[in-house]
Amino acid sequence: MQLVCQSLLSSTAAQAVHDLHGSGATAVDITFGVAQHLNIDDPAQVGRVREALDVTGMRPYSAHCSFGPHADLSATDAAAHEAAIAGHVREIEVARQLGIEVVIVHPGVDTKPETRNAQLAAAADGMARIMPAAEANGVQVAFENLPPSYIGDSIEELVRLVDGVNSSYAGFCLDTGHCNLCRIPIGGMVEGFGERIRAIHWHDNDGTGDRHRIPGSGTTDWPGFFGALARIGYDGPVMLEADPRPMPLAEVARLGQLALDERRAMYV
Repeated sequence: MQLVCQSLLSSTAAQAVHDLHGSGATAVDITFGVAQHLNIDDPAQVGRVREALDVTGMRPYSAHCSFGPHADLSATDAAAHEAAIAGHVREIEVARQLGIEVVIVHPGVDTKPETRNAQLAAAADGMARIMPAAEANGVQVAFENLPPSYIGDSIEELVRLVDGVNSSYAGFCLDTGHCNLCRIPIGGMVEGFGERIRAIHWHDNDGTGDRHRIPGSGTTDWPGFFGALARIGYDGPVMLEADPRPMPLAEVARLGQLALDERRAMYV
């Protein structure tokens, strides 16, 4: 398994690529949607990221698409819904420019019982309508399981939504911390998503909040996680979505890769 580190550990996306080079990590996840980190509408900033990737040889494995009310595919307001779709299409196009293989998309935001069905219908529409752009640009889309009460907070719901887009470019991003918050056995989620797992977000919590702790410092069933990955034959990249600062980035990468090689949590 290859360790991926997130660009948000550095001030800008271009700087993250340089910071990660030589750290032990060979792949990076680029965060979109945080303008001070990377403004994708600024060709100069996008060009600096592309140059950094070329110079360092870092693999641009994945990108986090924008998330929140301003980028909500499940928005029931027509204008907000169309804006969210357009924003995701734009980010997919930038991902292609940067050579990114997979974009991580959040199906929707938090819901209320009285609006959930309408939000689910909007999410299904938005997810389906961004896929032609993904196919045209050769970029895989990994839809992420989310915390309780969000769209896509169960295996069954997210599988149903992804099945509905009817595209071979659509798969899953398995977020271990969100799985733990939802009290879903993590081995069951791995096997439920199966061979369509395109990305993994690797972090921990104690079940009371989305803490993004180092794997091994919470209550996630890591033996069950790695056992299930072995059963489905997954050997793809794993993105460490914890923030271990002030630990030096090179040490984070070293410990993370060692843990993945040994199929265990980091325990630091």
